Amino acid sequence: MRRGREIVGLPVIKLSTGKELGLVTDLSWNHDQRKIKAISLDTGGVVSRLEPIPVGDIAFMGQDAVTVVDEMTTRGKADSDGDKSIGTVVGLLVVTDTGRNLGTLQDLVFDDNGELLVGYEVSGGLVGDFISGREVLPPDAVLVWGVEAVVVRDLNRKDDAE
Repeated sequence: MRRGREIVGLPVIKLSTGKELGLVTDLSWNHDQRKIKAISLDTGGVVSRLEPIPVGDIAFMGQDAVTVVDEMTTRGKADSDGDKSIGTVVGLLVVTDTGRNLGTLQDLVFDDNGELLVGYEVSGGLVGDFISGREVLPPDAVLVWGVEAVVVRDLNRKDDAE
């Protein structure tokens, strides 16, 4: 499994020429589809600009670089309604539907291929992270993506039916 922040900051290399196109600045995904949709590329230079690169144009999200297949004919078509990005959700409060504060959203976790969303990493604070590690919530636990908080199903709650 990989984390989104492992990808941010990596160089993006075009396979056919070996040219570095820029650096990854963000990663976007669609929560409902559970899929990574695109990376944001900072082209650098004097007139730096951000460009989305859809996951279909990515050959591999490697440990040290992201490689792309060609000139990426689908640039600019990666963003859509409902997509989330690491840059916009990191730091959101995570609260259960029973009113328990789990901490803050820190990262997303996806499969080794870099396509399928596996879960969301939540930090309970420095001491909590040190003692028990960060919790990874499955995507289906998320009930609401709010502006200031993410509401999740309390996975520790016992049903009244028992």
